[in-house]
Amino acid sequence: METLRIPKGLWEDLETSVIAQDRQFLIEVARSLGLPVQEVLRKCIRPVPTSVPVLWYTNTVDQCPWYSARGSLWFPCVRQRLSATLPCCVHERPGDYLHKSDPLILGATQWISVRRKNIIYWVDPTGKEAPLTEDGRPVTEGTFRLSTFRGKKIALWTASN
Repeated sequence: METLRIPKGLWEDLETSVIAQDRQFLIEVARSLGLPVQEVLRKCIRPVPTSVPVLWYTNTVDQCPWYSARGSLWFPCVRQRLSATLPCCVHERPGDYLHKSDPLILGATQWISVRRKNIIYWVDPTGKEAPLTEDGRPVTEGTFRLSTFRGKKIALWTASN
C-alpha cells in the first residue's frame, strides 16, 4: 500500500475546488429540473464534512491460522491478517479450509521439503510413507532416506528398480 502525502494547503484548495464544482453541477441540475436551487444545495451539500471510517493497524500483524489442502498435503496460509479475530482475505469466505486447532492438523506429521532437480518433494520423516510431489501426488520412481552428514540433515535419493 502506498501512502501519498498532500500538503495541507493543497488539500484545502483541492477540497474547495471539488465543492465548488459540486455546487455548480447541482445548480445546473436544479435549474434544468425546475427545482428550488437553495433547497437542493441545502439537502445535497453539507456544511460539515462527513466522517470517513479508517481502519488503523500496527505493524505487528498475525499470520492467518487456516490451512488449505493440495492433494493429501495441508499447507498453512502465509497471508497476513488485520487483527487476531479476523482471517485473511482468502479465508474469510467459506471453503475447504481447516483451522490450526483442528484435530487433523494438530495430529498431522510435519513432512520435510526436499528439492531434487529443481522439483520440490515432501518427505515423511519416519520413512513410512512414499514421498509426495508439491501438489500431493505420490512419487513412485524412488524414495528419499533422511540422514545426517557433518551435522547437517540431508536426503538421499534412491531410485526404484
